[in-house]
Amino acid sequence: MHKVLIVDDEKRMLDLIALYLQPYHYECKKAQGAKEALTFIENETFDIILLDIMMPEMDGWELCEEIRHYS
Repeated sequence: MHKVLIVDDEKRMLDLIALYLQPYHYECKKAQGAKEALTFIENETFDIILLDIMMPEMDGWELCEEIRHYS
């Protein structure tokens, strides 16, 4: 089973993407925003991160740069 971190500021989008991936045996963690995503990344490893680009507190490009400090 592959671990996926889904990052978006819209809960509806997080739920929709997770609903699509679960039948394909992906273990989905959902982070509603960049700060929550960084907390997950500090404590766990993921096979892939699906990242929204347009988020209010920190955009996806900035979050991607922060993620590179961990991997």
